[in-house]
Amino acid sequence: MAAPILQDPTISAIGVITAICIASAIVDLSPISTNGALLLANVQGLKERVFFRQILIFSIVIIATAPGIAWLVFVLIGIR
Repeated sequence: MAAPILQDPTISAIGVITAICIASAIVDLSPISTNGALLLANVQGLKERVFFRQILIFSIVIIATAPGIAWLVFVLIGIR
């Protein structure tokens, strides 16, 4: 899916790969994903509802802030 984007000479290949990596890391934090469900299934020492709520709130915060942080770092500051 990234091949057409990577063929554009005006777009940084490192930026595209970084965006894909950030997006995949954000998806894995959700309790609805496979990794989140595995974490939830193996929780010890906490109630499952409490842990579910904690990782759900954490994933919502990350989803709300990560695009802005990525924009700040890669567009405004220009780190490549």
